[in-house]
Amino acid sequence: MNYSSKQEHDKALEYNNKALAIRLKALGAEHPDVATSYNNIGLNYNFIKEYDKAIEYHNKALAIRLKVLGAEHPDVATSYNNIGFNYNFIKEYDKAIEYHNKALAIRLKVLGAEHPAVATSYNNIGFNYNSKQEYDEALEYNNKALAIRLKVLGAEHKDTQVSMKRVNEISLMRNNKK
Repeated sequence: MNYSSKQEHDKALEYNNKALAIRLKALGAEHPDVATSYNNIGLNYNFIKEYDKAIEYHNKALAIRLKVLGAEHPDVATSYNNIGFNYNFIKEYDKAIEYHNKALAIRLKVLGAEHPAVATSYNNIGFNYNSKQEYDEALEYNNKALAIRLKVLGAEHKDTQVSMKRVNEISLMRNNKK
């Protein structure tokens, strides 16, 4: 049962901490499943808007993943993405962009330039530039996300629709700023 999706965050956190304790005991501190538990706890803290704790747990997941899986593993990219996501929430946009760029570099190398996860990275970088009111950069990255999504997912996919809407919104904001 996924408690996070039911807004039962305290229960989710309780069970994810229990899972972490079991995994630490059974698998040791440097196992990928332990990193997954840290990641899940970080997501729980994100849901309850405790972003500093979320970053702390995502960094724990990242450290294990770097050591065990290597610097170019997709799970490492996920950790960078999750850290960047939380920096956005605390309005540290430059740090968010830094982490999303790290995720993007891995995803480009490992998954290829036309993978939906690459589009997600472009989207996240664009989102942060938009938050900084740097609309030209925001539009550049969101257009890259849109191009991938159109090609790979098609025009009717919800992610593509979101990208189309975002590109239009950013274009309007950029034009209004001039």
